[in-house]
Amino acid sequence: MPIRGGKLARAYWAVNRALGGQQPPTRQQMFAAKRPLVIWLVTGLLVWGPIILAAEGKVLLPLGIAAAYGAMMAMFALLERRRQRRLVREGVWDGVHARPIGWTRAMDKRRIHGQNLRPLCEVLAHFAEHDFVGTEWEVVEAALPRTDIENNAWYSHRIEGPRRTFILKIAAIPNSADAFVEIYGVLGGRGKFMMTGILFVLDKYRVS
Repeated sequence: MPIRGGKLARAYWAVNRALGGQQPPTRQQMFAAKRPLVIWLVTGLLVWGPIILAAEGKVLLPLGIAAAYGAMMAMFALLERRRQRRLVREGVWDGVHARPIGWTRAMDKRRIHGQNLRPLCEVLAHFAEHDFVGTEWEVVEAALPRTDIENNAWYSHRIEGPRRTFILKIAAIPNSADAFVEIYGVLGGRGKFMMTGILFVLDKYRVS
């Protein structure tokens, strides 16, 4: 999904990404998004208890403060629900699994033709909305001779865009022009389906 609105929109999504807005939700965030009324009641009660003890018999003021605070937290839960729905639409999150700790393997180890490494980088850059320029490919190309799948020597290349970030790991195969690749990051159900097809093509055919 391309970013529209020029520099202002890009600045917004850069801040959004820095604050974790493009990360799949945690279990707690999933719970809150599904139950904003529960969040309202629980947080309201948690706030109401200490205030009523300090209010010296006053009831309405503590009740109003607790209700307002609970409503604010419920609003945040509703905004989180909207964010999660957007992540599903964009294919960033599958809508089921909570965010794991650390990088997740988006695609298992696959063998592809060596000359298809650059097309694969450009496909991932497209998913991430990242400009993959020629100088970046030169960095990847220069690192390949130092990799070796038999010695478990991999090169990791970070492809970071406004909305997604991928780590592409590459290991050359001795006495072969082919290479093994692994992709780390977050791919939703649709994204993983498309990437599976792309890797199948890159394994079977040489893309010019």
